[in-house]
Amino acid sequence: MQQAQRKTSANNWYNRLSKGSQGGGSANVGGGKIDVLETQMGQQVYNGECYGLTSFYVDSFNTGIHLGAGSPNGISGNIGETVSASLIGSSYAWESNGWMVIHNPSYSDIKAGDIINWGQGGGATSIYGHTGIIASVSGENKFTTYEQNSGQGRIRAKYDLTWGVNFPNVTSIVRKK
Repeated sequence: MQQAQRKTSANNWYNRLSKGSQGGGSANVGGGKIDVLETQMGQQVYNGECYGLTSFYVDSFNTGIHLGAGSPNGISGNIGETVSASLIGSSYAWESNGWMVIHNPSYSDIKAGDIINWGQGGGATSIYGHTGIIASVSGENKFTTYEQNSGQGRIRAKYDLTWGVNFPNVTSIVRKK
């Protein structure tokens, strides 16, 4: 049984890296685009907050985790405070629902499709922090994100960022296994 699971996991990673697809009904990630987030760019999703966009993305995976923030699925899988975007990595039972968390990550840890969570500082002016999804990683500390309730307002938009400059306090990244 374990060998079959390892083979499936290896095939999923191969497809993700070579074709941009994670397979299994999840969001297509590749070429700096995540299909479920590319649709209706420039429009509000869920409650218009940054947390709402991350909630929408997590809902697309159909796991036991739901972040609320206007989601029709409500909140589930939470084990802690569910208001602060900076605490998303520690507020839900990610590991037992097919996700992994890296706390206090470095630039070399981030990958397209990761949920990135920031504490207050730089562009995250509120005590609640900010959250987004990595669209692409381009090297030299540069990366592109999908965010909502940021520079372009309460809409889904892409931003080109520099690690440690725009949002200097990365608290965690959450990645679908």
